[in-house]
Amino acid sequence: LQVKMAMGFDNFNDVVIPNTVQTCQKQFDFPMVMTLADRPFTIVQVNERWEKLTGYLGAEVVGKKSCSILQGADTAEKDLNQLMGPVMFKRPACAMLTNYTKTGRRFR
Repeated sequence: LQVKMAMGFDNFNDVVIPNTVQTCQKQFDFPMVMTLADRPFTIVQVNERWEKLTGYLGAEVVGKKSCSILQGADTAEKDLNQLMGPVMFKRPACAMLTNYTKTGRRFR
């Protein structure tokens, strides 16, 4: 519920926020990455939409340290802290970050 509220969803019955690797593998309308909740926030699973958005295949990133591969010059430390602060306490979090694809294209 907290994640759904943080993402701005009003109708909680229509939105599934995955919390396991199995649910992350299902079809979703938005890109999804799942990490461990402990440092270094190792990537556990990504979905196909995330692969299309970032240009990275799951095989390239699963097991890597966090999503730092997506960060660049315009990725704001303040926004990263907003996202990672709650995660460190094993709480859901949501933030809008400026990230970069594998080819260097910016996206939010």
